[in-house]
Amino acid sequence: MFFDAPGVGFSRIAAKDTEKAFWGVDQDAYAFAQFILAEHYVRAQRMVEVYRRETTAALAGVDAIVTPTCPIVAPKLGTVAVATEGLEEPVGNALTRFTAFFNITGAPAMSVPSGLHSTGLPMGVQIVGRPFDEETVLAIGQAIEDQQGLLLDPAAGCRDGAAI
Repeated sequence: MFFDAPGVGFSRIAAKDTEKAFWGVDQDAYAFAQFILAEHYVRAQRMVEVYRRETTAALAGVDAIVTPTCPIVAPKLGTVAVATEGLEEPVGNALTRFTAFFNITGAPAMSVPSGLHSTGLPMGVQIVGRPFDEETVLAIGQAIEDQQGLLLDPAAGCRDGAAI
């Protein structure tokens, strides 16, 4: 099934596994959506709009915001949980903590390598720009990459089991 528009409905596709082939999920992944109340969906959409306005206001008068990409270095493959600031959390939550907000708001953003941790694992910074100003985000990302030079040898692949 494919959604026609957010919260409007869905259409069935003839091939049984089309969702899995296209989206990487199966029909069971959508089953949870039936328990989301329309009131909660509308409230969430309103909050997204508030976040968009606040992000736009925060970017007024600046070219971009630069943040760490995530609060941890690349975890070893198979890592399920990590400790950050003394608290254990799922690795996926830690990896997306600083990026998810901008994904929700639709602000143009990108992550570029910014150096290597003392353990030799890569670190990155996220560049977030004003709405529809991808050109500036890309230019800043290019400038950071040019300044850093080649940090990682892509031919080297994973080191010490890290997911790089």
